[in-house]
Amino acid sequence: MALFKRKADIPEPVAVEETPEEVLVGPKDSDGQGPPKGYVDLGSLYVPPVPGMQVRAQFEADGKTLHRIQLILGTSGMRVFVAAAPRSGGVWPELREQLAASVEKQGGTAEEVAGRYGTELHAKLPVRLANGEEGQTPVRFLGLEGPRWIVRVDIQGAAATGDEAQEKLCHFVIDNLIVNRGNEPRVRLSLLPLTIPKETVQVDK
Repeated sequence: MALFKRKADIPEPVAVEETPEEVLVGPKDSDGQGPPKGYVDLGSLYVPPVPGMQVRAQFEADGKTLHRIQLILGTSGMRVFVAAAPRSGGVWPELREQLAASVEKQGGTAEEVAGRYGTELHAKLPVRLANGEEGQTPVRFLGLEGPRWIVRVDIQGAAATGDEAQEKLCHFVIDNLIVNRGNEPRVRLSLLPLTIPKETVQVDK
């Protein structure tokens, strides 16, 4: 409210509340479309092209079923899973609680932290160091929900320890992932199958 009146011939300025520009982060839905040019087509997931990035397939015990991939970016790694979720969403808090319990059961610690993608789970897992001593390795657990799907990303390495350049690179990949869920009914939180283009993916069995 103005403290002094202005002369009649000078209009009172109108305050305009600025609306911050919406920033879209996190994976997108394919809407049934194929992968954009240059993307790595893993069936249920399209991965953006990044120079020097390694895509490693991590098979289940049967050596045939593939539900997760490892993306290596410089001194950081991201393990990526995609699962079916209900239309109503809201499964990340449930998964976060389960992850925290698993971390603590292993002797690690976990805390919820507000981050770029909402509530993240930052954990420290016990590991045996090269010199034989006990140590801890940091992990950032992310849950990114979309229409009838959720992407879980486990970030390790420099991007989990505050390296801004590595964080930026990992965030670029996460923000440009595309989920190709399909329309078929799936069991809640069942992992979506992935496929591998042999010419671009390293296979870890």
